[in-house]
Amino acid sequence: MPARRRKVVFVIDHFIPWKAGTEHQLSMLMPGLPDTWEVEVVVFRPSEALDRHAAALGVTHRTITIDNFRSMRCYANIARLVSHLRSVRPDVVHSFFPVANIVGVLAAKLAGVPRIYSSRRDFGEWMSPRYLQATRFANRFVSGVVTNSGRVKQLTVDVEGVPEKDVHVIANGIDVDRFAALPERSACRATLGLGDDAVVAGLVANFRPMKRQDSLIRALAHLKDEYPQFRVVLVGINATDEDLRQRAMDLAEELCVRDRVVFTHSDDDIRQLLTCFDIGVNCSEGEGLSNAIMEYMAAGLACVVSDGGGNPDLIGDGETGLVFSRGDDAELAAKLKQLLDSPSEREVFGKRARQQVVERYSIGTMTAEFVALYESA
Repeated sequence: MPARRRKVVFVIDHFIPWKAGTEHQLSMLMPGLPDTWEVEVVVFRPSEALDRHAAALGVTHRTITIDNFRSMRCYANIARLVSHLRSVRPDVVHSFFPVANIVGVLAAKLAGVPRIYSSRRDFGEWMSPRYLQATRFANRFVSGVVTNSGRVKQLTVDVEGVPEKDVHVIANGIDVDRFAALPERSACRATLGLGDDAVVAGLVANFRPMKRQDSLIRALAHLKDEYPQFRVVLVGINATDEDLRQRAMDLAEELCVRDRVVFTHSDDDIRQLLTCFDIGVNCSEGEGLSNAIMEYMAAGLACVVSDGGGNPDLIGDGETGLVFSRGDDAELAAKLKQLLDSPSEREVFGKRARQQVVERYSIGTMTAEFVALYESA
């Protein structure tokens, strides 16, 4: 008689189309789990993307709407979640995003799930005191918390009071083979109005305050006279109520570098843009583990990144790239100058970064670490 398949239920607030972020990581993890595991996704908001792709991902899915805690229907749906988990009897429940890390955990506990994990994938700058209090309460019932970088682990220990032994670091994964060969460079540059002689620093990030695209624009202003062929490409859409993208355009105009900054976005294949870059930049004040930096590395780009969040987990200063103090525009300019002056150093950093991604951050490595955690009981 064949052994019973184990079951993991991923409980998540939403599952929007995945080009980056948590949903993207799950979309790579779930198909990679061994056949001995059955996978279900419970999502708190309807998701057309999950409806379309669940079969390809090899999962079943269910929507249980939890979105308004002032509504009695919300609490009825929480009861439905508890009942559902009791009926399917998962071996593991793993939650993602703020609401699931509270409601999903508590529901799993009430349902008697033996192994419960929650996730931390950013620096929680959005977390209100009320959210923190509720999260700390839910943490009493988890088997462990999974973070994607050492910096986020330390924050979870310090701020949420989770014992260090119960916080597990599993880094994001990336499809390294997809970046082994990039599209033809000249043609892609031509679509952005960039010449073959330009030296290009690119930053991939939607416009949010923590992403600090203004730092790169100010660094460009420091260097504009000495390096007339230096260009900056900012890839992303505005992601706040305030139009930070337009503010960045206005800043470039004010600093007399608007003609040297290209504003664009990625509809589909980020490789079309990465092939245009000579240097990959990240200026963030804090994030878990940047998928954009991992893509730079996989594409063999030299990187200049801030010391915010998990960035130093990816880039070792002077080893696989350069690291500057977040918010220090002059230091960013100095690091960029170092690479502008040395194409050979850019090449060395790019090769080392690519090798590090292959060795440490493949999808296979990430999946094996999750399987080992789920099967550790």
